Amino acid sequence: MVRDASPIVFADRDEAGRLLGHEVARRLGHDPSPAPGHDPLPAPGRGHSPSPGHDPSPARGYDPLPAPGRDHSPARGHDSLRAPGHDRSPSSVPDTSPSSVPDTSPSSVPDTSPALVLALPRGGVPVAVRVAARIGGDLDIVLARKIGAPGRPEFGVGAIAEDGPPVFDEGSLAFLGITEDDLADTVTKERAELARRVRRYREGRPAPAATGRTVILVDDGLATGVTARAALRWLHDQSPRRTILAAPVCAPQAAESLAADADTVICLSVPPSFRAVGQWYDDFHQLTDEDVALAMSGFAHT
Repeated sequence: MVRDASPIVFADRDEAGRLLGHEVARRLGHDPSPAPGHDPLPAPGRGHSPSPGHDPSPARGYDPLPAPGRDHSPARGHDSLRAPGHDRSPSSVPDTSPSSVPDTSPSSVPDTSPALVLALPRGGVPVAVRVAARIGGDLDIVLARKIGAPGRPEFGVGAIAEDGPPVFDEGSLAFLGITEDDLADTVTKERAELARRVRRYREGRPAPAATGRTVILVDDGLATGVTARAALRWLHDQSPRRTILAAPVCAPQAAESLAADADTVICLSVPPSFRAVGQWYDDFHQLTDEDVALAMSGFAHT
């Protein structure tokens, strides 16, 4: 595993999704060339240097840990998704996974059904769209909400996913000197918002069925990882064949702490100086419900 790769700064979620889709396809053993009708990936090798203010120090590099996680920092302003035809030269993504060692586990045997790509809205949706298009997978969403600390809603100390129970970060609770009971009102509020999003995004469709399938959970980055942990534990109860967490950029602690929650974690960049997901995007604007609906409109949902 390479430890001296430079951190990657992505132009936007669209570019991040293209690059992540290429890596996911490689890890799944798909043909390295895009399928007919799919947007080709930008040619690698033309690295995108970190913008002023980004830490140029060496990163830990791409880290395919056997695990997952999620969360992101407050975004700046509002933005609509880039058109599918838009592209710009991305950073070179170092190939540092142990691909020379064959995967002989049962889960490495190809599935006869398409992989199920599940996005964590809102930020994970445009990334997941590119991943699903690249591998020819089915696309849907998993609804999850972060549970923020009292007085610090941006600091995730727990999360809920779909109809699953709350999942808390016990270390964060101990650090802040609070208990799960102290967060009961916050959990109630987030469940109400979760229910609203279920109605808005699914419009009566059931939650995705993951039983027996290879499932790829996608977000635009992992900060604390608590939201992805809740989603993965909800998925675990459905008995998927294999779970993969994929994100363009991950905090080192998030990737490592979630090693028990998924079969594989794919992170294109794991900067040691990670402070927030948005730090590693030139364009990390807040997305809306309308953006999510538009991005999902080109796929048949499971």
